[in-house]
Amino acid sequence: MREFKFRGKIIDHRTRFLKTLGYTVGDWIYGQNISVEPDDIDKDKTHVFICGIQVHPDTVGQYIGKSDFDEDIYDGDIILDLDGEYGVIDYNEEKLRHEISYEIDWYFVGDVSFHVVGNLWDNPELLIQDSEE
Repeated sequence: MREFKFRGKIIDHRTRFLKTLGYTVGDWIYGQNISVEPDDIDKDKTHVFICGIQVHPDTVGQYIGKSDFDEDIYDGDIILDLDGEYGVIDYNEEKLRHEISYEIDWYFVGDVSFHVVGNLWDNPELLIQDSEE
C-alpha cells in the first residue's frame, strides 16, 4: 500500500506548540496530515498546513515512495547521478509519475542510479553550480 507523507518549511510563528514540539520557523516538518485553506481576505491566496502547522506552500513536497540510505525522497530533492549530473525530483503531470528533471530532459526515477544531495530550498546553489560548468 502506498504511503502518503508530506514535508514543508515552517512559516507559522504563532503556533504556541511549535516551541514545545522543538520546532522553529524555517525547520522542515514531516507528516501525513495536510490541509489547504483559503485566505479570508485575499481569495487568490491559500494557506497550507502539515500536522496543523503552517508551511510555505512552495516548499511542500510529497514522499515519492522511495528512500535513499534510509532517508525518504520527496518532490524537490536534488539528486546527483552516477554520471555526476544534478537533477531534481519532480512530478511529471503528463506521464503521471515522479521523474528526475535535468536541464534538458526528464527520466523516470527507476531508470537512474542516484543519491539525494539536498533540496531546492536549502541547497539551490547545487543547481547553479551545475549549470555554470
